[in-house]
Amino acid sequence: MNISVRLFLGYFLVVGISAWFVLDIVTQEVEPGLRQATEETLVDAAHVLAEMAARDLAARRIHDGNFANALQAARQRLPTANIYGVKKKSVDFRVYVSDARGIVVFDSENRMLGSDFSRWKDVSRVLRGEYGARTTRENPNLPNTSSLYISAPIFWRGELIGVLSLAKPTASLQPYIQRAISRLRRDGLAMLAISAVIGLVFSSG
Repeated sequence: MNISVRLFLGYFLVVGISAWFVLDIVTQEVEPGLRQATEETLVDAAHVLAEMAARDLAARRIHDGNFANALQAARQRLPTANIYGVKKKSVDFRVYVSDARGIVVFDSENRMLGSDFSRWKDVSRVLRGEYGARTTRENPNLPNTSSLYISAPIFWRGELIGVLSLAKPTASLQPYIQRAISRLRRDGLAMLAISAVIGLVFSSG
């Protein structure tokens, strides 16, 4: 094996291993990073919705007041958003409101009314004055059925009267995660191929 071949193989090995480590690290950070960004956005949205729900909850009209009607109308919308190549065609969120005891008094999907959520982290922590969040699977055996729940306190005239929880299915994030990972892998392979060509040119020169 002549010196040129050995130089090329050494160069390609160093570049290849470095590229693989960088690509692996970046790929592993894609999903957590996207989830963290989504959580930050949900925090803002939950607090806005909590303010909107306060009057109806205080008036005991959380089921049929302006808040419930607005949520129902929003869930029926059909957005035509193209987000970096991923088409969004539905409004996917869930909202439930618990009273000051942690009992569900409103559920946008009408599934958990009357349930005691006082022990769920998203509700119990907010009732204690802390930040409340949790990730829970609808089906414990299926990872793609999990949802991220973010909660915010509902105040009326300075008194804590309930908790609003906003849920987002994590499955809705998968198209963006897969697109980012596919692009990273494609660009990584292209970079590796270009590096190999450059190494071949210099080592044979």
